[in-house]
Amino acid sequence: MEQNTSVEQTVKSGVSFIDANTVSISGDELENKHIIPVFGKDNEPTISHQEFIETVAECAELAIPSISIRECKIRGSHPIKGRIAEARHKPVKELLENEKTLYYERMMFCLSVPSITETIGGNQLMLTIGGVKCYSHDNLYSSKGSKEHFKVFIGFRVELCSNLCVWTDGSLKVLAVRTLEELQSEVYRMVSEFKSDQMLNRFDNWTNLHLSESQFAHFLGKSRMYPHASKALRNEVPELALTDQQVGACAKGFYTNEHFSQEDGRLSLWRAYNLMTEVNKTSYIDSILARGQSSTRLISHVEKSLTGNVESWYLG
Repeated sequence: MEQNTSVEQTVKSGVSFIDANTVSISGDELENKHIIPVFGKDNEPTISHQEFIETVAECAELAIPSISIRECKIRGSHPIKGRIAEARHKPVKELLENEKTLYYERMMFCLSVPSITETIGGNQLMLTIGGVKCYSHDNLYSSKGSKEHFKVFIGFRVELCSNLCVWTDGSLKVLAVRTLEELQSEVYRMVSEFKSDQMLNRFDNWTNLHLSESQFAHFLGKSRMYPHASKALRNEVPELALTDQQVGACAKGFYTNEHFSQEDGRLSLWRAYNLMTEVNKTSYIDSILARGQSSTRLISHVEKSLTGNVESWYLG
């Protein structure tokens, strides 16, 4: 595959898909202002953040015919700052911009695909494809050919509040690749296998299934008990990977969330799921996808309980 995809990489105001400990970055900054880490033994470059984004965009356009990628939202954290050798003795206040260096150890991006949208429960959903890169997961003291680690995902974003709906069936992959070609192959396979219709049908079903106030309270209480339950139980039921503080925010949102609070004392599974994805935006880059995936898996488990297919420990 040739690298010929051009993506409009913008930073827009409003609610972002991740808030915790991150800053907005433009594509121009990544390409023209940020340095690229290298492997210590041979000084060969790693796969850069920019190459990662361009590869995912290209694979998406090849795997899904007739899609149109509108924009790319990028956020970074853990900046690694430096200066060129000639400026090593300069006072900070005298440093020129061209004497400073910068790259972000952690970066996450979302590509929006407006040609694939749907409305669920009165909320517009737009297909989103993206990824996470943390250089801290790589051994930069080795040489080129060592494995580089990436997370890639595909799902839908609720446009109203930028919640990320990450699906569990093949939509989140943790990749360890040695070359850009290997990365391209894995991303292309993931996007090709994604079944958007199945995901949207599941979300639509969730709008018709409801939890009472007491059921939701029981659900949240059990989620806090889960980490202390027996190993046998934890092997049988899915985990809600949100923190205690985030679970508390879900409880508050049951009454006060502007878009996804209870209706007539009941909360649809769709709204419950979005309360979880809303608070998940306060997670760090390296944990947001795993927590989003756990929320999807757990609501799917509760769905089976409400439809009589399985007895759920969370509601029992």
